[in-house]
Amino acid sequence: MNESRSRQRREVRLYLTGQNASYELVSRIMKFVDYKLERTLTVQLDSDLVSPTLQAELFVSQHSGYLCNIPIFAVAADVYPDIFAKICASLQKQAYEKGESVFMVGDLADRLHITAAGVFEFDELPAKSSPERIQGDEAHWFSEIGLYAEFVLHAATLRARNIAEVFTLTGDDLLSCVHGSPSCTTMFYEYAKDFLAMQRSTHDQHHNQVAYARQCCDKNTHYRNLRPDEKKMFHNIDILASVKAKQETEAASCPVESLAGLLVSVAGQHAEWDASRVGKQLQSLLPELHSQVGSYAVFEESAAREQAESACVSTVALLSNRYDIYTEQQLNGDKLTASQWEQLQALVRWSAPSGNEKFAALVLLAIRALGKSRAVRQQAGEADPDRAILHLMDLATQVVPSVASLEPPMLALVEEALLAQEIFKLAQMMQGENVPGNIADLRDFFADRSMDTFRFYIFYLLGFISGISGGRGSKFMEAKNADAAISAIHMLKHLLEKSPAAIYWNYLISRAAPFGLQPRTAEELALVRLACLSRIRSAAELHVLQHAWQACSPTERSLLVDHFLMDGIRDRAFVLQFLPDCISNARWNPVVGLTVLLQVLVDLISNLIPAVSNMPKLNGRKIVRVDLSDLSAFAAAVRNRFIFRSCISRCKLSSSKATVIIQLSDDNWTRANQEETDFSNLAYAVRDLLVQKRLEGSRVSAEAFSTERV
Repeated sequence: MNESRSRQRREVRLYLTGQNASYELVSRIMKFVDYKLERTLTVQLDSDLVSPTLQAELFVSQHSGYLCNIPIFAVAADVYPDIFAKICASLQKQAYEKGESVFMVGDLADRLHITAAGVFEFDELPAKSSPERIQGDEAHWFSEIGLYAEFVLHAATLRARNIAEVFTLTGDDLLSCVHGSPSCTTMFYEYAKDFLAMQRSTHDQHHNQVAYARQCCDKNTHYRNLRPDEKKMFHNIDILASVKAKQETEAASCPVESLAGLLVSVAGQHAEWDASRVGKQLQSLLPELHSQVGSYAVFEESAAREQAESACVSTVALLSNRYDIYTEQQLNGDKLTASQWEQLQALVRWSAPSGNEKFAALVLLAIRALGKSRAVRQQAGEADPDRAILHLMDLATQVVPSVASLEPPMLALVEEALLAQEIFKLAQMMQGENVPGNIADLRDFFADRSMDTFRFYIFYLLGFISGISGGRGSKFMEAKNADAAISAIHMLKHLLEKSPAAIYWNYLISRAAPFGLQPRTAEELALVRLACLSRIRSAAELHVLQHAWQACSPTERSLLVDHFLMDGIRDRAFVLQFLPDCISNARWNPVVGLTVLLQVLVDLISNLIPAVSNMPKLNGRKIVRVDLSDLSAFAAAVRNRFIFRSCISRCKLSSSKATVIIQLSDDNWTRANQEETDFSNLAYAVRDLLVQKRLEGSRVSAEAFSTERV
């Protein structure tokens, strides 16, 4: 072996001498050759002598320590050991001499890098006073995004301080390893999509990339199905026992009486009663809300717990006529007005809940947000949050112990309200997301039910909308939001008296009135709905929206008008779920903007119409839900206007029950971080010129369109 190495060393030196290389260069090269010869085996393994299984074990023993530092690969090692062995075998080792760059700022990030030996310097933008020193044997990983996306550039430099080694893995190599396992491919696909969606910019700091990797792996649905958290399993939960163990005082024997006493005390206008104290009292009355051991704490849903507690505290404030508690966290300039508060009190009086109904409403408000937990929905076997809560009430009352305190008639009221919530979402109506047909479905639901049931539902909506943003009291029901919420609930009061179309459009028109928008034509009415979908709050924002609308061609606007005016009663209507999020993400993404999003919607609707006609399960439906969550995430993540504009041509439409799911293909997501190029900018500039030509002479400046990227 030593003789072979000496021969190779002599051959290299003779070659360098023949090339007239300088002494300094020859010394550096020979030092590197000595390192490589020392680290390289002269005898190669004959694969015919060892079984594939043993070869796989050999690769795993050599490389797993490096790969398993990356969360998703650690999961693959546990769940898919055969696939993980293939990935280990695909790693390529690279050696670098002192001062040589592994990658530099501006280089194409086309592969994963994992340090293996030596010492490195890491310097990222913005440049620090001194580069970070990294030990190679600690297996640091870089540019994981290069596995999942094309055309991403490095925002840092990694340089060897001495002779060092790095393992690399390309996206193509990873794909060839996982493609034989559909379940493993699904896991990596979901992870990659979430990972790309979290990128705030192409120059995100390295520590953020590491944090994203851990967060995306932890919430991966496929991983959670295979590795459920035992403490979140229904059969391991006993909320009532946990809360009793924490409390120093005995729980009330009659919760309805305890609530009545609480309401009397709070209504006494004593200064010591504030939102925090009411919240603590409710935690004793409703165990699910306990901050340490309640249902939300078990499922680690702190934001949902805040919403539930806010809804309950706000309901207590409404019942006790405590404006100060209800508005405790609202800023003085934005506080709910006295007139708005009186309108809320009038709705409470109209609902006229009994003592039992008040408690039943609080129980519903306390437990409903648990449906947001992925762990709850997975164990319940229900995708719909409200259906998941019905499952808990029926088969897992240890998770929602307050339900056991309800008398049968009150339990029936809660169940009816949940079923109504499944049919009709108030928040969707408030932002123009649903259609008159949804109101017609709600009317049909209550047509053969008692007026008490309907009044209970309206009372529940008051608490629900009050807690939608969490906070101490109601953070959401500020003056600027209250008019919309009060108007929506007031309109729904007349559900059994007026037509669904009248309720729906009168509400949207009332939303537009403060901005001076008085629709007289079909196009203006469609623009009103679009304004609600865009969550417009000022005349300036409406002006920008009108610019974006006018930048669309007459043909595009005509199709959008038809879509926005479909009622879901006589005509088929598409309810584009997550469209408000799409619009918000497009507005804040400087490379997208409202006009481009509207044009993408035109492409989407044009594809939906024939696609649904060929789906037997959906073809006869008047209302078809369309899940745009993937498009919403893409609108936030994409870094190239042209890629987003053409994304519908690379998407997949699939159906699940009554919903069409829009899935952005790998071709979209791998290009999400591709920077804009001269070619793509030129392609869009040509289109902008055509828009300007078409609008020449109109009352709206063409300059607004060529620069509009709201």
